[in-house]
Amino acid sequence: MTFSQNFRKQLQSTDDGDGILLLIIIEGTKLGGPVHVVSDTRDWVIGDIAYIGLPVRFSFPTDQAGSSSSAQITIDNVSRELVQEIEALQFGDLLDITLRLVTRNNPTFVEWEYPATLQRATMTTAQIVLSMGDDTLLRQSACLLRYDPITVPGVF
Repeated sequence: MTFSQNFRKQLQSTDDGDGILLLIIIEGTKLGGPVHVVSDTRDWVIGDIAYIGLPVRFSFPTDQAGSSSSAQITIDNVSRELVQEIEALQFGDLLDITLRLVTRNNPTFVEWEYPATLQRATMTTAQIVLSMGDDTLLRQSACLLRYDPITVPGVF
């Protein structure tokens, strides 16, 4: 992963006046549209897209034997519209999450981007916890089409 020279300076600076923003994009075919959240105390408009400013915490994946690792995003002070969108999802509906790091002084330039699939979402009245990782991808069959007595009974 390569960052721009200015971004590296900003990460290593002890008196960064601008700061870094974490952008979260939640997309899915069953959602009314993409959900855009920024980890800030105010709303942002970046590249003609309105981002809702909410307090966000990010937990890195843990390495535990016998289980797949997943990162967690906790969004506080959730709006009722976002809760209704997630509650309307059916079991098995997939959501894609994209994390982006940008600087406050140039928010249209994406310094880092990470796409992932939502594994589960838990909600309370105060927060949503989104767990994301590659569990869905890793549990897929290696062979998409198999020839066995169940899929092709006439051959056997």
